Amino acid sequence: LTHLTHCRMLAKVADCLNYGERHFSGWSQAIDDTKAHLRISEKTLTNAMWVFSKVLPANRHVDTLTLSHHEAVAGVTDPVLQAELLQKAEDEKLTTSDFKNVVARRMLTAEERQTVTDTAGKDAEELTAAEIKRTLKRAKAIAAGETVTETTTIDLQTDDGMVDALAKIALRLQNADFGEMPVANMKKWQTPLTAAVKAF
Repeated sequence: LTHLTHCRMLAKVADCLNYGERHFSGWSQAIDDTKAHLRISEKTLTNAMWVFSKVLPANRHVDTLTLSHHEAVAGVTDPVLQAELLQKAEDEKLTTSDFKNVVARRMLTAEERQTVTDTAGKDAEELTAAEIKRTLKRAKAIAAGETVTETTTIDLQTDDGMVDALAKIALRLQNADFGEMPVANMKKWQTPLTAAVKAF
């Protein structure tokens, strides 16, 4: 099944199961039978049931958007905004990832938008949905006086030779004494890292 055929089918099945669950007792057997018959996981089926219970039939774009697109707006309680966002995703042919970013930015209150700018040092329009979520969480922790730790993720595009070299570097570094990793201790762990990289 294509993603769109899958989405269209899941929407119909989810609507039927949601209706049955609301109006009949012992409906869990029907859910189990449906899952087995369609050969889909319980997680996928229950997720589809939740998503399509939140996205009004009139707002759905099951012929042009995926289940993940619909899931991105399931938390949007304003049906007009929900419809507007899904239409934007269709019109602009947004990927799921890009659409989640659009939704996250659109759902920010003016106060949250200012908090993001103050905390991240960037406008929310420059951040992904995940970065917005992390920034708001960080701002909340700071406001509560909690200790905030920073994590940096590095995305490396590598070929097989690079992966092998990185694996060898990791093995060499495994026994190195880094101590704690904050910036104050950078020189302590920078030397063995540099030595290991130079060895290759």
